Amino acid sequence: MALNSLSFSKTFFNGKECWLSDAFTPESSNISIGVKFGAKMGSTVVHRSIDGVNWAVAGMIAGASNDSTYLLQNVCGFVVGESFRVETSEEPESINVLE
Repeated sequence: MALNSLSFSKTFFNGKECWLSDAFTPESSNISIGVKFGAKMGSTVVHRSIDGVNWAVAGMIAGASNDSTYLLQNVCGFVVGESFRVETSEEPESINVLE
């Protein structure tokens, strides 16, 4: 198992401001994503791609309705070699992937 920290940057995507991580290619078909937010948790979307150019939504992780600022979600069913990235609506403090 390896824990990887993803870099991210503020950008405009699909006509809205968001934070988008760098693409990551896991060596496993099942991963866990951990996103730590500052003061406010945002919605989180995982995108996947087979060519690193065209991206599709792999899953949406809704922001919690409580005061939590940490999100942890398993994402299963990737084909080894696919790339993925994480999009958040609020600025994260960190984005980590465990594979």
